[in-house]
Amino acid sequence: MLWIFLFCYIIIASIDFGAGFFALHSKMLGKEKKINHLIHRYLNPVWEVTNVFFVFFFVGFIGFFPDSAKYLGTVLLVPGSIALVLISIRSSFYAFENYGQDTKLPWIVLYGLTGLFIPASLATALTISEGGLY
Repeated sequence: MLWIFLFCYIIIASIDFGAGFFALHSKMLGKEKKINHLIHRYLNPVWEVTNVFFVFFFVGFIGFFPDSAKYLGTVLLVPGSIALVLISIRSSFYAFENYGQDTKLPWIVLYGLTGLFIPASLATALTISEGGLY
């Protein structure tokens, strides 16, 4: 069941991260009206639940394997904290985008850059946890 949660997160989040960078790219080219409508149309139903799969994975992982928290907690503290801060920034963008007046360029830049840096920090965490470096 944990792998299903992780697999669902990987699929949905990869689309979401790519869309974030694509939104930044279209803003820089001046074609944001058409692209943002497509991104908003297809991602609006799933952006609220994207991180739920991620949370379920970690809660289940710690719940089923409590000894793993002792080993992985200290090693993954830095990349996990970076990913958590970036996910919070990304969630803030969604709130301001949907409930705010208009989209500001700094928020689009943060949205696009978090689409690049969240996978990088999660890949670092995976490399550390599976590489036997702890």
